[in-house]
Amino acid sequence: MSEKLRKKIFYILMAAAFLSVLIYAFLTPNMSDDLNYGRDVAEAENFFDLFKQEHEHYMNHGGRSVAHFILRVFLFMGTKSVFNVVSAVVFTILTLLIYANVDMRRKYDIRVYAVVLGFLWLLDPTISQTVFWEDGACNYLFTTTILLGFMTYFRKCMIAEKKNNLALMIVFSVWGILAGWCNENTSGGVILFLLVLLYLKWREKKSLSFIKTWMICGLIGSCTGFLIMFLSPSNFTRGSDAASKEAHSGLLGIMARFLKIILNIKENYIVLTLMFVVLLILIRSICASKEKYSEVSGFMKVMGFIALISALALIAVPEGPQLRAYYGASIFLMIAVINGIAVVGNMANLMVSAEDSLLEKLIQGLYTSAVVVMGIWLSFVYIEQGALVARVNREYKERYDYLERQAAAGVEDVEVPMLRPQWYSKYTDMAYECDIVEGWVGNEEDPRYGDYYVNRNVYCEQYGFDSLTGVEREGWTEY
Repeated sequence: MSEKLRKKIFYILMAAAFLSVLIYAFLTPNMSDDLNYGRDVAEAENFFDLFKQEHEHYMNHGGRSVAHFILRVFLFMGTKSVFNVVSAVVFTILTLLIYANVDMRRKYDIRVYAVVLGFLWLLDPTISQTVFWEDGACNYLFTTTILLGFMTYFRKCMIAEKKNNLALMIVFSVWGILAGWCNENTSGGVILFLLVLLYLKWREKKSLSFIKTWMICGLIGSCTGFLIMFLSPSNFTRGSDAASKEAHSGLLGIMARFLKIILNIKENYIVLTLMFVVLLILIRSICASKEKYSEVSGFMKVMGFIALISALALIAVPEGPQLRAYYGASIFLMIAVINGIAVVGNMANLMVSAEDSLLEKLIQGLYTSAVVVMGIWLSFVYIEQGALVARVNREYKERYDYLERQAAAGVEDVEVPMLRPQWYSKYTDMAYECDIVEGWVGNEEDPRYGDYYVNRNVYCEQYGFDSLTGVEREGWTEY
């Protein structure tokens, strides 16, 4: 295939990446924290009030100020359409950053880029929570793109042996602070990534003469951002409260958290993990020498290591984190695996035999076939799951319209139907996680009182009800 044709197909795939997320984003309603933060933002008289609100949030709720300030800006605009478009753009940028971190690829390598898209859509178990949901996208999609951009540019500058200049120092200082201030475990992974790169360079050069001021600025900046996030006063109060609710404490509690992390990896990321292992074995079998193996698999092993540590760092979270907290680590693991796939796809460069060898042709045919099959499968999944996302979106719109009518009529105790269980999938699961629950959730003096977060803190406060409870959708006749 000519480079001109590959370029056209590559841009078509980029457009598909943008449009695919754009459609699902428009079909995903505001939920849960979107509504809570929306009420706070509505009290801001001007844009600068958002900084005051975020300072209060930093002191009382959490240190992820970069993510939450981005969310406040979108909510302040008053229309979700802007977020939908920007999130699709950011997702496309993320795909290109992952692609840029694949070393053994051709110019406009459409197979590698197609694998990137397939992995993000098919192997991310939290895509509805981290990409489509507004609050989740700001916390995970946007922040992961910020820090991966920082990591990518830092590594490229190291490879190019960029010399010191003031602009580069400023860029890495500011970008480093933002990258370190994104997400606890993933930002920690960024710092570890920089340290590993510096160590590997030192081992290669046998001296520290390669270190430039911009490298120090990037490392100090990322550490500074991480410390600012970590030192949020609320982290210590919330952490102690959560730890007090754990069934075990001390070493036994740490072991319980470790087990939960291992089980989450087994249940949700086992395909990527096994692919990583198999590819390392396959690459070693292909390579003509141990030195060549170390050369072509080096970055793959680095990213696999960063992914593992970023996941294991969640052991510090009492009660265990939400699955979406693994998002950054999963992106690192995807980069590692796709690097391995690209190495195997270019195996002719690793073998002693000629490029026309039967084995090389077989591998190329299997590689292309696998990419095409994955594309076909993704097309079916996208259409099928898109229908489910649209149905859930319709249910939410009907619910919101009904709640607004009830609030306008002055109704104090409200019942609304829960989502139909048959529409649940990983592309709609955030809507179900934010769904109302069955049972009385209202006046604390009532013996039937419950304290489910969504029923009380989201809907009751949003619409001014005394209580809200869910009922089965079947048999509901109000709408």
